Order: sequence, then C-alpha cells, then structure tokens
Amino acid sequence: MAPEVLTQEGIDALVSYIRSTRQNDLAVFDADATNRSTAVQWVVDKKVRNTQTVPVEPFLPHLHDLLQNVIRDVVNPFYGIEISGYETPQLLRYGIGGMYEPHVDGESLWMKEDGTKVWRKSVERDLSAVIYLNDDFEGGEFIFPDLNIRVSPKPGLLLCFPSSHLYRHGVLPVTRGERLAIVTWMTVRGWKTMAEEAKEFEE
Repeated sequence: MAPEVLTQEGIDALVSYIRSTRQNDLAVFDADATNRSTAVQWVVDKKVRNTQTVPVEPFLPHLHDLLQNVIRDVVNPFYGIEISGYETPQLLRYGIGGMYEPHVDGESLWMKEDGTKVWRKSVERDLSAVIYLNDDFEGGEFIFPDLNIRVSPKPGLLLCFPSSHLYRHGVLPVTRGERLAIVTWMTVRGWKTMAEEAKEFEE
C-alpha cells in the first residue's frame, strides 16, 4: 500500500465525473463456460459482482501519467520488478449494496484431461492495482479472506498485489453512500505468459 498517490485536485475531478456520468454494469469471469469453450467467457451476475463503470476516455491521458508515475516510483522499486504494460484503467462505482465476492483476478481453475483442476492464467495479469478516490461511505472494505486482511479505503491510497490465487480478494457490501476507485492490472517482464502456462498445461 502507498498513501496519497493522487492529488486532491485529481481526486475531486474524478469523483465529480463518475457521479455525473452514466454507469454500466461490469461482468465477471465465467469459469464453467470458459472450461467448456476453451475461450475466456464473461457474464454480468450481480450476486457475484454489483459494480458499475463509466467511460474512461476523458481522463485517459491523465490516468496514463498517474500510472506511469506510480509504476516508476512505487510498484517497480517495491517489488524489484519491471512492469511491461497495464490494462486500460477502469473507473469504478459501488453504490448501496455494491460488492464483489472473493475472487482471483488473473487465474482460474482449468480442467485437465484426467479430470483434475489446476490453477493457471485466464488473462494476462500479474499484478492488480486499485487507487481509492473517497471514503465518505460505509461498508465497502477490501478483504483478503484467506489472509485475514481487511483494508478501509482512503482517498489517494494505492493497493497493489499479485493477481494469483494466493491473493483471493473481494469487496464487502456498501451500506451507505458510494465507493469510487480506479483499477488496472499489470504485466511483469520475465513472468510467465498465458501462452507459456498453456503449453505447460498441455504437456
């Protein structure tokens, strides 16, 4: 975690934009459909994830600058790695009742020919990163249930962690107000790619 990676001016602009812009529901990874089709499948399921997003394009140049600074000054030195890329960031809103059941960002259980299941990448994600924009709400804590860790969001706080099954995480239901955040996923130079893991899976 790193505090205050975003200025108050930047926070205020993003909060105002998210609250005044039409929002769309976000989907979740569908493991069963993916195993059946061998292609990654997504589905909107509000019992698993009740989260909305808004178009990021108006803020994209500023968010690229922010993420490049965060990667250079915080993520790379902390982990001793080199980030090779990241997904287009998303602007998230969790309204009252908004939540996300514990899940894994970069891996899922894949079924082998003998019927056993093993963890392997389902998307090209090595690290997950969240930057919080507000704390004027109740509930909505970020949890790592297997590690017994709970994080209360604070404006400008960066939370960055591996996208593997060892860091299963979720968001508790918001009970008052709305919870706003930026999220992205990063790839690390030298770490195994989906193609490399798929080849090992088939051997």
